[in-house]
Formats: sequence, C-alpha cells, structure tokens
Amino acid sequence: MVLNLDTFGTGICDRLRALTFSAAIAELIHDKDLYVYEESSSECPDRIIDLFDLKGFKIHSLQMPEKSQIMMNPFNSFPCLDAVQRNVPDYITVSARQVFGLWVDSYKLLIPKPKFTIVNRALSFSYSFGIHLRTTDRLGRLPGKGVITKSQLKKFVYKFLPDILSSTSPLHNVYICSDSALVLREVLAVLSGGVELITNPGNRIPKGSRESDGEYFLYDLFSLSRCEKIYSTVGGGVPLTANLIAGRNFSDADTGWAASCWDTRAFDVMRKMKRFFPVGSKAVP
Repeated sequence: MVLNLDTFGTGICDRLRALTFSAAIAELIHDKDLYVYEESSSECPDRIIDLFDLKGFKIHSLQMPEKSQIMMNPFNSFPCLDAVQRNVPDYITVSARQVFGLWVDSYKLLIPKPKFTIVNRALSFSYSFGIHLRTTDRLGRLPGKGVITKSQLKKFVYKFLPDILSSTSPLHNVYICSDSALVLREVLAVLSGGVELITNPGNRIPKGSRESDGEYFLYDLFSLSRCEKIYSTVGGGVPLTANLIAGRNFSDADTGWAASCWDTRAFDVMRKMKRFFPVGSKAVP
C-alpha cells in the first residue's frame, strides 16, 4: 500500500488520518506493508513515520514520491462515513460502514516508536481525566467556531475546571497539557491542592507558537489517551486522536468546551442569519 503525504502540509493529527485510513484499506487486501512518502513542513517539523509505529504493519519510508493509492487531503479526511465514501478505492467491495469501523479501529494500533522510552513508559499510567488547553492560535476577539475568547477562557479556568474537579469521584489525578506556558501556570495555580496534577516532563512549551518537538507531542497525545475523559478548550485533532487511540467514541472534547458557550452559539446563529440575509438585502414578504 503506497501513501503519498505531499498534500498534507498540515499537522501530525491530519497525517495520522491518512495513515490509519491506509492501514484499514491495506487490512482489507491483506497487505501489511505501508510505503509512505512524507516530508516535514513548518506545521509538521517531525514526520509521523519517525514518531509512530503501527502494530501489525511495517512502515517503509519512500525516498522519492510515488502515486498514492489513497487520494486523501486535509480537507476530506475527518473520520466519518462521508470521508470513507470520498476516498475508498474502487476495488474495495465491502460497505462504507465496514471500512469506517476498520479505520477507527486502526487508531488503536498506533504506538510510539521504541526509541521514545519516556513516552512508552507513560503508556502504563492512567488518569481520572485530562485537560487539553489550546489557546495560542485560537484566542478570538469574538466568539466563534474553533476559537475561545479571553472571557470564555477565564470562565473555563476559574469556574468550569474547579466545578469538574469537585464533582468528579473518585478523583485520583489529572493530566494537563497546554501550548502556552502562561496558561498552564495559571491553571496549575487555580487547581492546586487536593489532587495530583501531572504535566509533560519535558520543558519545551514554545513562546508565541504552539509547535513543539515530536517527543513532547507524543507524550501529551498518549497521556491524554490514558485519561478516562478529556476536557478541551476548543477541541481539535489532538483530543480526537487521543480518544480514537483509546478506543473511545467521539466526545465533546473533539469540538471543545467553548463551542457549548451561549455566546458562541448566539454568534453562530447570527452569522447564519447574515448569510441568508446579507446587509442591504430585503426579505421577501
């Protein structure tokens, strides 16, 4: 099975969608060898083939691009039946629902490469729940899909998270990951006392950018997969991928807490109304 990732200039989680989908198709044709062409990019400085193994498969790195047997891209690859129907090769005769089931199951085969010993040790840990704080590139002046405002973030940190801690039983420990050292320190200060708060042992949270090195990312991703539940500011690929690795169904962590706020929902309604009744238009009586 050949997979060319040159259309994926985006991040790790997007590329994993194509890799796991390829594994699902390869499983159907009894092929255990994945030949992957991948280049690093500004959004993905570490190649996924250098970070992950896929249990039961052998991943080969192609030095030159070859025609991909999977014509997937970042915009048609969100795990769903529609993505299967768009991307499944013509020679696959089983139903889209069966392919989708294999695709989701293939996430459970993802493991860190053996050289990442600290990450592999983390697979033996478990957490009452995880907190995923994505803020650096998602702070918005106005509410909206995929963003969180400063006032929403304050409510998330000072109201929502303490309420979750007080209502969760039994509560043993909490894993917290963040793309901002400032936000992480604030959350640790608010939640300290009474529960063990665990963070990434690395010291590589970037300043002004959410990019971190591959090992740091792996530790956060697989630690979140070891949490019974994930609470996220805005959701995204990381909590979704962690849930799929753990074999959990899609959850609110995939869309994020901010999407449930009344002002986000209100602004979404206003935007939809503006789309149907743009400024200067008149409604038909």
